[in-house]
Amino acid sequence: LLLVVDGLSLNLMRRARTPCLDALGRTWAAAPRGAVTVYRALTNPAFASMMTGVPPEVHGMRDNNLVNRIGVEGLPDYVPSRIYGSIHMRHFAKPHWDIRVVPITRTGHRTDDVLIDWLTADLEREQSLRLLVADLSHVDMTAHAYGAWSRHYREAIEATDRRLASLFERFGRDGVLRDTTVIVTSDHGQSCLDHSYLLSDDEKYVPLIVCGAGARRGVALP
Repeated sequence: LLLVVDGLSLNLMRRARTPCLDALGRTWAAAPRGAVTVYRALTNPAFASMMTGVPPEVHGMRDNNLVNRIGVEGLPDYVPSRIYGSIHMRHFAKPHWDIRVVPITRTGHRTDDVLIDWLTADLEREQSLRLLVADLSHVDMTAHAYGAWSRHYREAIEATDRRLASLFERFGRDGVLRDTTVIVTSDHGQSCLDHSYLLSDDEKYVPLIVCGAGARRGVALP
C-alpha cells in the first residue's frame, strides 16, 4: 500500500504538528533526512517513477500537461493494482491500469476522506489486489491556493496527519500491517506557490516511511 501525500515538503512538515507521522517515523524504517524527488518535481513524472523504478528520462513522463505515455513496464503491468486520486492519476497512467478518480469538483475539502473510504473498502473486499496506490490531494491543493509558507498549508498537513492516524488505527484493529507493507511518502515538496525545478530544499525533499510486513522497526534509511 503506497500512501502519497501530494505536495508534502519534509522541511515544511516539520513546522506542523504531525504526531502520527512522527510516531511512524520513530517506530518503523524512515529516512530522517528525507528522500529526493525526481526532476522535474511534478506529480506525473514522480508517480511514473514510483510505479516503474526509473527516472523520467527513462520512462518518458516529464511533465504534467504534455500528452505522453510511460515507455517502460511498471508494477501495475505485473500485479493486480488499483490507483486512487485526482485526474492526474489517469493522466500519468497507462490506459489499461485500474484508476479510480475522486471528483474533486464535487467532493471539495472531503476529497481525501472519500478516497480513504474507497481504499479501506477495497482492502476488505478486493482480496485479489496486490498493490494499492493512493494520492491524497488536500495538502497540495492548499499549497497552490495559499502558498506553502502559509498557515493554511500547515493546517492542511495537520488535517492529513489526523486522517492518517485514523487510518493506521483501523489498520491496527484489522491486523492489516501483519501482511501488508505500507509506504508513506510524497511525490514532491512545495516552494512558496509552486514546484518543478528543485530550486529549493522545500520542494526537493519529501518524507519516506516504510511500515508493516517486511519493514524493520527503528531503522534510519540513509
